[in-house]
Amino acid sequence: MRDLQRVAVLGATGATGRVMVNALLDLGAQVRVVSRNAAHLVDAYGEAPVTHVVADVANPDECRAAMADCDTVFNCIGVPMAKFDQHVTMARSIADASRATDAGVVLITGYWFLAGRDEVMSNQTEPNPSNPKSKIRLEQETIIRDAGGVSVVLPDFYGPRTHGVLDDALKAILKGEKVLWPGNTEHLRDFVYVPDVAEPVVRLAQNERALGGRWIIAGSGAMTPASLLTEAARLAEKPLRLKMITPFAMKMAAKLRPDVREFAQVYPIYNAPATFDDVDTRMLVGEWPVTSYDVGLAESIAWIREHQQ
Repeated sequence: MRDLQRVAVLGATGATGRVMVNALLDLGAQVRVVSRNAAHLVDAYGEAPVTHVVADVANPDECRAAMADCDTVFNCIGVPMAKFDQHVTMARSIADASRATDAGVVLITGYWFLAGRDEVMSNQTEPNPSNPKSKIRLEQETIIRDAGGVSVVLPDFYGPRTHGVLDDALKAILKGEKVLWPGNTEHLRDFVYVPDVAEPVVRLAQNERALGGRWIIAGSGAMTPASLLTEAARLAEKPLRLKMITPFAMKMAAKLRPDVREFAQVYPIYNAPATFDDVDTRMLVGEWPVTSYDVGLAESIAWIREHQQ
């Protein structure tokens, strides 16, 4: 079993970073929380027993200093789609720092580079990067795995503090607005509740056999967006007005809005099924609890109501 006594969490103020920090503290680790923004660290962790490190991981010297003396580093960094290529720059800094400091690296990443074949995604799925964003994700993963790191691939996630297609839909439901879903609402898709991710990620980080590999963590099961959002509206006690964004509508919107233009690159992934099989991961690290959609949606709705309305 690999040591997790001294760890760093990069991107510690995001949703994934926060659940990882909490899980590592529960494990008894000395945790270093890393962000480019000192105020965000104070806001997220206050007086929690963690060490605050302000660093730009894209800077090799700052990255190496942030990772110094750590057993393992967890990369939970998210960036806006318009700056997606920063993932590659940061991966190079992290991989170089890993080699210099002998710290292990766990990358928590998305599935886009595996999607597009209308098949269940598993640890054996061959990469299929069909757009610039997917190619960046694959290059990022390759850099980390070539340095001996672990890649953990997640479905689209949702939950407190997350920013994704399902979160946007929940916010629209709560505001009584029409939900504009990017793609076919009747294709099966899997979503993972972010707090569920920490336990299997920690186990993978501890397991020597996980080194250099790609490991899928599936979500709460395959459902159609239409069914999922119907349940969300029921839990929120709100009406559901759901409209699919068609390929033509996405193409037209991309001509007018730069943010939509960025998302349009990955739109075909959301206009297709996206289901996952994590049996190999479970065979390696054992079973872990998975939150049902009704519970995860209810908790997400409660969080949005408390913090954003």
